[in-house]
Amino acid sequence: MGRDGELLSTVKGVSGMPVFVGRKIFGIVQSIPPNSDANKLYATPTWKLLENTAFRKEIGYDEQTALAKKIKSKLVKELRQSPTVVDALIDQEPLDIGNDVVGLDAEQRIERLVERLLLLKTDTGAVIKALYGAYDSLDKSGEQGEKAAEILVNAAQLIMPAIYDYGVVQWTHSQQAAPLVPLPVHIKTSAEIIMAGVDGRETRFRHRKNEKDYPEGELSLPQIPECGIDPGNVVAREAERGYVNRKFNPMVEAEVYRRPFDAYLEANYYQSETGAPQRTPEERIKLTAGELESRRDLKNQTFYMLFYPQDTEEQRAIRSLVQVLKQDYPAIMFLSLDTAVEQEMRDRKLVYPFCCMLPLQKGDSAAMVAKPRPETTDSSLTAPQEKLDSMSTQKRFKIALSFPGEHRIFVEQVAARLADQIGHDRVLYDRYYEAEFARPDLDTYLQRLYHDESELIAVFLCADYERKEWCGLEWRAIRDLIKKRQASTVMPLRFDNTEIPGLFSTDGYVWIDSRSPQEIADLILQRIGIGAGHTHTSSPSSTPPPSPSPALKIWQEKLDHFEQELAITADPARKFELKKLIDETKAKIRELGR
Repeated sequence: MGRDGELLSTVKGVSGMPVFVGRKIFGIVQSIPPNSDANKLYATPTWKLLENTAFRKEIGYDEQTALAKKIKSKLVKELRQSPTVVDALIDQEPLDIGNDVVGLDAEQRIERLVERLLLLKTDTGAVIKALYGAYDSLDKSGEQGEKAAEILVNAAQLIMPAIYDYGVVQWTHSQQAAPLVPLPVHIKTSAEIIMAGVDGRETRFRHRKNEKDYPEGELSLPQIPECGIDPGNVVAREAERGYVNRKFNPMVEAEVYRRPFDAYLEANYYQSETGAPQRTPEERIKLTAGELESRRDLKNQTFYMLFYPQDTEEQRAIRSLVQVLKQDYPAIMFLSLDTAVEQEMRDRKLVYPFCCMLPLQKGDSAAMVAKPRPETTDSSLTAPQEKLDSMSTQKRFKIALSFPGEHRIFVEQVAARLADQIGHDRVLYDRYYEAEFARPDLDTYLQRLYHDESELIAVFLCADYERKEWCGLEWRAIRDLIKKRQASTVMPLRFDNTEIPGLFSTDGYVWIDSRSPQEIADLILQRIGIGAGHTHTSSPSSTPPPSPSPALKIWQEKLDHFEQELAITADPARKFELKKLIDETKAKIRELGR
């Protein structure tokens, strides 16, 4: 480097290069003085650059500072609750803060600690290791120990979005209107950290299933199976792969995917008022989308869905599908994860200590049994109901729902109404126990829940119920209860007149017809002694619905034919046509059945 020409070629383009002191940017290089052999630099210090409004805006400094201040106040409040946690964090070597807090009072120690964790931008990996080191050092036995551990975990969930790569968070925030946003992460845990930063909130995770689990965020929407119980989301995954592995027809795929997706969102985030007129599917989508937007704007809750595209063709297929969904649900972010092995390795190394702090799902769900309920003194209960209560005080569920997936939209609203009245943990509805039902022995496990752990089983009967495999498994358990003279534990409800093996013309039932989900839920609640009035079940002496007319039989035969053809055809265009024909035929059947 002795000759000027070599020196100039070496330092060309040095302007704008950051100058690091340790791990922090000290300033930005402007130029190299002549004849200095690059031993000297003209640089503008960071503090000076930050006086420039345009520079701060360009790097998002003001937004980042505002977020840090917001997190700081919450973090200080959290740490004040436990001097033990503060001491444990200060003792952690990666933070290198021990000498800085000597002689300070308790409040000053917390302030200095929080600055080191947030404002001074200590290395992200070092902060995570310090958090886990402090967590691991705590004595978690006893009530105080458990409380200290909980405070530290809460603090960690505040800190993680604030210290994560702000450039990634800011860029993701700017892409909220994009149909599909690629994230430079592989693990769902990392995606939740980024989305918490986008919302300016703490991370919120579902409980880990086991020690190896990297949990996903509570606002991450699941891949919805088309219908019925789907252990481990197997059906959903296979369906998704099936969509994208064949030539993609956006209209066909949107039609196939939209039904369960719309039903899931509507059931979880929108509920019509009791007595309100029935809305069209398009109206329900608009109302659900409005509810999601309100939650995003008022509660800093951005719901999102994650995808793992495997190749260029699949990426195009997913993008086409998401384009349709994004138009109707603009508040939802659809995120594409990075499938590279190197990215997965980086993610795991960074967030593994943080995941180890997050709570595990308590105990084996199979062993969860509700505590005995106190005996009721409600004199309004009928004699059969008193008998039902006396024999089921140890049962886990007050109400179990057995139904085919084709009627999920309706039943999901029934479940929501029941859960509002008696609690989610007392209603056996598959969506409420997604993690618990991800097990190899689900068939026998479900039969035990229906047979032994449910006080009342509401069975939604129809042609689809009679032919579905999972409904058949549940019906076997229900038939055994009837055989053992425990029929008071079963409440049949009918969508149509389909003959169901094990039920006879003398058996009473509720005829659903045009009743709303809320009305059906109220009838179920009346059956268990909640609410006033009498159930409107059909008795043996009541007039049953009329037999199907010849015209109705013809349309039913057409429906069976269309459904059989749909099950075997591989042509996407024909599938789309058949789906429309099936919908039109079902509408005609409903019209003739009135």
